[in-house]
Amino acid sequence: DFESLPEQFVLKVNWGSGMNIVVKDKSKLDIADAKNKLKKWINPFSNHYYASYEYAYKYIEPKITCEKFMKDLNTDNLIVYRIYCFDGVPHYIHAITDAHTGIDRCNIYDTEWNKLDLVYIWDNTDYEIPKPEKLDLMLDLARKLSKEFIHLGVDFFSINNQIYCSELTFYTNAGLSPFEPKEWDYKFGECIKLPQDKKVEYDFVDRETLLKQSYNLEFMVKDYRDLENNFNLLKNNETISNNDYEKLRLNCNWWTLFGISNNSEYLRLTLFGIKISIKMNKEKVDKLAWWIPIRKWRDNFRNKFFDKFIKKGGVNNGFKFLYPLRFRLDLNY
Repeated sequence: DFESLPEQFVLKVNWGSGMNIVVKDKSKLDIADAKNKLKKWINPFSNHYYASYEYAYKYIEPKITCEKFMKDLNTDNLIVYRIYCFDGVPHYIHAITDAHTGIDRCNIYDTEWNKLDLVYIWDNTDYEIPKPEKLDLMLDLARKLSKEFIHLGVDFFSINNQIYCSELTFYTNAGLSPFEPKEWDYKFGECIKLPQDKKVEYDFVDRETLLKQSYNLEFMVKDYRDLENNFNLLKNNETISNNDYEKLRLNCNWWTLFGISNNSEYLRLTLFGIKISIKMNKEKVDKLAWWIPIRKWRDNFRNKFFDKFIKKGGVNNGFKFLYPLRFRLDLNY
């Protein structure tokens, strides 16, 4: 209900990265576009876990949150102060300017605010970032928030001389961004003390956990996103290759318990989520049709499978999929 929202606010999705809509003037907001973005962002395949497999995201229940728009009176772009803690002890401070603007810059300091000679994720600023007035408070809060974790990045904003915690990061950039010079990669790594005993216990007895385990989508995410992109091209009357079109047709029952789909070469049966693909010819179609008890349905089966709807030199966007048993599994758990 956008009518009930204030003139300034921020919409976020809780399982993503960069899935934010910052509204500084509600009268200029394209509400339809905002709704489309939010709908896409809570799609199961939009979970940030599938971007680089950061485990903490995996079983988050997707939610849309609305937060207060906050602005410092002295600047248009807030500085993010990320304090890297190991076993509850702050070691380094990552000060990021112009965050999420495309011109991000950052410096890394020790806990006494001495600038360190290294580059990580973004280039350094060409000016000195002033030491925050309440740095000691930030460090104290970071100690308390990180004391139960092997490693944690604790993010703070300083807005009008008030401190706000904005994010807890368990693996910055999925641990994939390089340090320059490389020796700093080892220095950060030496701070991590891995436990000798296993602390994670697994319990798959309850129904909710079993259901969430069944939503393991790693093996299909890339293909799904490629299919989604091709489908959007078709909706916009753009041309895709015949090979991509055939793949899109065969996968039209992408995530179902029961279903039948086909392209011009294969028939796919989905039974209890298990997909069986059969390379078809007229003899096989006739054998399968024999099991259909009503002649009208039997003839319809034959006709639909052998319909030719790939035009020479292009793609006909008129889909003719076969859906006799179509029950979708609801992934919005």
